[in-house]
Amino acid sequence: SAAGLLAAKCSVMAVLASGQWLPGPVVGDAEAIKERLAAAVLPRPLPTPPPSGSVATGMRLMLTAAVAHDVWLMGMGGRLPDGVTLLSTFPGLLVSDLMASTFPSWLVPLLQGAMAPLADSAETMGANHAAVLAAATSRRAGRATYWAAPLLEARRPHPLAEDAALGAWLLEWLDGLAEAA
Repeated sequence: SAAGLLAAKCSVMAVLASGQWLPGPVVGDAEAIKERLAAAVLPRPLPTPPPSGSVATGMRLMLTAAVAHDVWLMGMGGRLPDGVTLLSTFPGLLVSDLMASTFPSWLVPLLQGAMAPLADSAETMGANHAAVLAAATSRRAGRATYWAAPLLEARRPHPLAEDAALGAWLLEWLDGLAEAA
């Protein structure tokens, strides 16, 4: 297992967490998260809608993945050795082609243009993430911490991250996917 690869007093950073509260009508409850994740993965190997999908479908799936990441990180904390700190960051905005796998191709240039004035450079993002890793508060804050990297401050995870039943379901579901692969 991955837990056996990690030594005490190490930090692991994941760059996908929501890092903020997303509105319930957009994300939904624990059952909505489960349904969307299961529908996104099966029968396709990757949890992404086809590029021709609707904007609403792409956005809903992206936000679902962000909340699921918060839930996963909180659940993983109980599986890892003492002294391992999990850091999760909302990276900020970076203009890239990554969104082409989530949104319709006609929308990608429009989104990139809208993001450009607000986006950070790759260099700035790298420096922000290095600062989060180096921050003493990252290691003292507990097993899992959530950061808004552009702001260089810790944030609360999505409220669903503290749903123990959803966390157990997600870890079991992901383990099942890994075993099936």
